[in-house]
Amino acid sequence: AKVGMLVALQSERPAFHYSFAVVESDQPNALALPGGYIFVSTGLLTQLGSESELACVLGHEICHVAQKHGIEIVSRNQKITSLVDFGETLDERVGQYRQFIDLTYQRLATEGYDQRYEWIADQAGSRYAYRAGYNPEGLVPFLFKTAHSEQPVAFESYKTYPDPAVRLRKLKWSLGELGDYSALPRLEDRYRREALQKLQ
Repeated sequence: AKVGMLVALQSERPAFHYSFAVVESDQPNALALPGGYIFVSTGLLTQLGSESELACVLGHEICHVAQKHGIEIVSRNQKITSLVDFGETLDERVGQYRQFIDLTYQRLATEGYDQRYEWIADQAGSRYAYRAGYNPEGLVPFLFKTAHSEQPVAFESYKTYPDPAVRLRKLKWSLGELGDYSALPRLEDRYRREALQKLQ
């Protein structure tokens, strides 16, 4: 949560309330929902190798929230939009809120974000991590592994997810605009010590 909050402070909505949670699952997934809820699976955490990688992964999901990608996606579903006027509270209508969350999760978990949103999130999330003081290449190892795997995995199991090799090329191009960031830390040892040991 500390890494996520630090990265979120670099986003377009730094004062927004973000909530981070770890989900027990071997599938390497992460998901952002409208309202600032960000979930990361234990399977993904064990695949990451450094705190900078975690920062970039969380930055990717934070971007979806900060730039309201999820709201844009789910607002296309009339059943969801009929529950709540986005931007308004549900005035403690707990049942309605739970239905909204269930439908939103179902929509994003099965269809995901548009490809253009994923490319935006890769670049913006890495930029957030860079501003927070992390090496912004955190997504590169994961995307490289995904692109060269016989059984590719992705942050979300979405049929709309962009080709990882294309994502990697686009990301490397955008990282070149940041200048020399070679001195920024990756923090591999601290990640293994503080994050991975807690999963054991």
